[in-house]
Amino acid sequence: LFFLDTHGQTYVYNESTSSGMFFESPNGAVVSNPLSDTVNSSANCAFSGTDNPYPWLEIQYFPNYTPVTGDKLFFSVYNPNSSPGAQVQFNDGAYFGGNITYSGSGWQEYSITLDDEIGNTLTKITLYPTEGTSIGVYVDNIYFHTESLLGGGPTSGVTYFFDDTVQNATIWHSNGGEVTNPNSDGFNSSTTVIQNNGSAGWEETQFFPSPSYTIQSGDKLFVSFYNPNGASAWQVRMDLSTSGAFTWIGEPSHETAALTGWNEVSLDLSAYVGEDISKIQIYPSAGQAISVYYDNIYISDSSDLGGGSSTTTYFFDDTVQNATIWHSNGSEVSNPDSSGYNTSTTAIQNNGSGGWEETQFFPSPSYTIQSGDKLFVSFYNPNGASAWQVRMDLSTSGAFTWIGEPSHETAALTGWNEVSLDLSAYAGQDISKIQIYPAAGQAISVYYDIIYISNSTVLSVDYVGVFNEIVFFDKMGHINFSKAQTKTTVHVFDIQGRMIFKEIVTGKKSNISVKDKGIYILRINNENAVGVKKLLFN
Repeated sequence: LFFLDTHGQTYVYNESTSSGMFFESPNGAVVSNPLSDTVNSSANCAFSGTDNPYPWLEIQYFPNYTPVTGDKLFFSVYNPNSSPGAQVQFNDGAYFGGNITYSGSGWQEYSITLDDEIGNTLTKITLYPTEGTSIGVYVDNIYFHTESLLGGGPTSGVTYFFDDTVQNATIWHSNGGEVTNPNSDGFNSSTTVIQNNGSAGWEETQFFPSPSYTIQSGDKLFVSFYNPNGASAWQVRMDLSTSGAFTWIGEPSHETAALTGWNEVSLDLSAYVGEDISKIQIYPSAGQAISVYYDNIYISDSSDLGGGSSTTTYFFDDTVQNATIWHSNGSEVSNPDSSGYNTSTTAIQNNGSGGWEETQFFPSPSYTIQSGDKLFVSFYNPNGASAWQVRMDLSTSGAFTWIGEPSHETAALTGWNEVSLDLSAYAGQDISKIQIYPAAGQAISVYYDIIYISNSTVLSVDYVGVFNEIVFFDKMGHINFSKAQTKTTVHVFDIQGRMIFKEIVTGKKSNISVKDKGIYILRINNENAVGVKKLLFN
């Protein structure tokens, strides 16, 4: 439907543009979409036709596009008459794209990599949607990009089997059921969850995808667990179309973090690509008679949630101020250097009148450290403090645990600079207090800001401007920009500082939308600017 990457946009086929589309078959045409589903709800699509008595019916599209590293060609197909697959060629056969084998029912999205065409200008796409047959097939959503831009289909779709809104499950054992969430935390605030109450071994829940779900390359099964009683593992079996009923899929261990709060784990399904799932059986404590809670069960190629080791939890910035200034000679002050890297209105300063000046932060609820987590802090250090230090009160290591004393980056002498401290050694422990000594034991004034825990930075040291464009939510919860964007990264947080989603936006609107009405914080950055916006979705 459209072509997107760092070069901008060239529309090839959508509801209003056909870009010189050519049908080989006499009855190939743009027709009404015969099946509007979650993958493709377009009003119209292309039909390959059936009247030509010869095979290899084709549809041609005429872009003018030069692929870059990571690009793929995406296209969606509805194949009600069981064509075996498709073939793609470029520039009258000068470049061979590849073959696709169809799978599943309804509209499905497929893609081919373009590594062999990087740097070659593509002026014609020849799509043989039924390969060597003369079977009628419907085609739509044809575009270049590095990742799928659709909300469904095998490439990047998310298919839920259970959460607060989707309950496609049958509780199998009488001692298991849907219960009130016993630990509503930052990772999982669902109202209800599933519990096996632990009175017997091999307690399970069965899920029945309707229609059956076809496993795609890269798919994983994601499940969130709260495991306060220490079950050692969980197990999954499935009824698959070719492997047969009761196929054993795997038995991963529970993450340590699930002992004290909700944590998401996943199970790779790559070995079963192309198979249809008609039943999923989850044994949350494997063969043990131990009570476990579980929720947010879905299949995707990447996590759809904002928690776990990929979450970003803020303790202090312009919008989140979960801090208590401990010393009377430290306080929140106006940002002394509102540069391109840190445009916050305020920052914290220890004014340097004494040594070991500190700020204490009190996560509420307590934060559970995940594998790969780091503590990020931005410093402006014009007076040359040599190091900063962090101590924490942890659930098992005890109060006042010394975490580390990294050196300040030299760049912080002349402007804001972000530094980090690895927390992997403390995975699974709950933080109830963070103590930051920005100048370690020195009586030197230092400014600091933007304090958060994540597994990677959400900032950049290369910003050169302030993002001041108009941004707003539309009625469907999508983020809209007043000007077209090129690779603008948007992090969306709720008012408690929990990341709802992250998206790289090209164009004027995000593909992902918020679901719940309320106030959201947007951290927006691209290669030229950075900014924070507070928006209301109502």
